[in-house]
Amino acid sequence: MDKDHFQQGQHQNTHSQGLVSHLEAKVNAAAAKYWVARQALNTLAPLLGQVRWEANFQVLNASDIQGLTDSLTSEYYKELHKLKVC
Repeated sequence: MDKDHFQQGQHQNTHSQGLVSHLEAKVNAAAAKYWVARQALNTLAPLLGQVRWEANFQVLNASDIQGLTDSLTSEYYKELHKLKVC
């Protein structure tokens, strides 16, 4: 859903932006944690004789992480396009 479509005013926009910023920070923290864990697996797997672990823990590129506002906006417009509103 497009937050700007349903909310108006400075207070609502500031609150929404705060929530989006908080969620994006959590997404970025989770990605960083994944990168560190994957690097640890990459280092330890040969020592532990583990093979084929990379199929379960694929490389996460920065380009794989999409901004929340971009994702919400694109989904909103996809739905509108399906309904032929725009």
